[in-house]
Amino acid sequence: VGSRVTFTCSGGARKIPGLPDTVECLPGDIWSRLAEPCGRSCATPTRLRFAALSKEDERRNFFPVGANVSYVCRPGYENSSESSPSSTCLENLTWSQPAELCRRRSCGTPGALPGGRTGPLRDLQLGARLEVFCEDGYKLVGNNFIWCQLKGNDVEWSKLPTCELITCSPPPPISHGRHDGEGVEVFAFNSTVTYSCDPNFQLVGNGSLQCGSRDKTSGVWSGAMPKCKEKSSAARLGAKGTESRAPPKSARGNGAQPSEKGQLWERKLSLYRKALQNTIQPSQSSSFLRKPGSSCTARRSWTWWKFWSSKFPTRCRG
Repeated sequence: VGSRVTFTCSGGARKIPGLPDTVECLPGDIWSRLAEPCGRSCATPTRLRFAALSKEDERRNFFPVGANVSYVCRPGYENSSESSPSSTCLENLTWSQPAELCRRRSCGTPGALPGGRTGPLRDLQLGARLEVFCEDGYKLVGNNFIWCQLKGNDVEWSKLPTCELITCSPPPPISHGRHDGEGVEVFAFNSTVTYSCDPNFQLVGNGSLQCGSRDKTSGVWSGAMPKCKEKSSAARLGAKGTESRAPPKSARGNGAQPSEKGQLWERKLSLYRKALQNTIQPSQSSSFLRKPGSSCTARRSWTWWKFWSSKFPTRCRG
């Protein structure tokens, strides 16, 4: 009397919740009454990617044939119809396939990326991945992609990277010269500086450098550095000599008085014109004497004769 025996289910049967599985020996050598503690039951319902068992069905551990369970959409998903997914325990103790009545929530169009852009927007829903690119002249800081991820029960895009402007440090200086960007600390992508040389120096090479980039991350100056080469002494003297030998320009055209040098040139030019007017080509009957192969100039002007007497050795007589 008082002995107890506990039964276990076998042959695929499962213990029915709430029913005792133990009997006790009572006075009179009889066992206590025991209802059938085991029954046929489906295993735990299938776990779904898009939905979870309802709270009520989560607490159950016995699912006889014909039992129904319902699902609710997981965070990041939303119902695509008025019905909820459900499943039934079948005669072969398997679950029917629940309909996929939950769809992924959408993150929407991602925000703007200054200096960059995202790839094609083929998918904007939970789990989607978008490539991120920076425009020429900008470098990427952060991941080169974003995810549509879960936030609480909703979804949102992961943090966008940034596209920073590529810059160059000041270009190197050159001896006996300078560039037009002196005093500037940072030069933007594609900006240009131009070099020039001190007096008496000439520029050798390309006079301009441009801020660019080879690896899309750091700025470098493109092109070979120019040099300032000292001009030769002959070139400097030649330039000065050309300036000193140039005759002064007459200012009569605009009504101004010519300079002292200009007046001297005017007088010489006037004498030259008179010389041309007083030059005579002699004929066979001329009464003038001349040296063969020369022309004879009449002495009609003492000023003319005094100026040109040394140029013509021939003496003319009337």
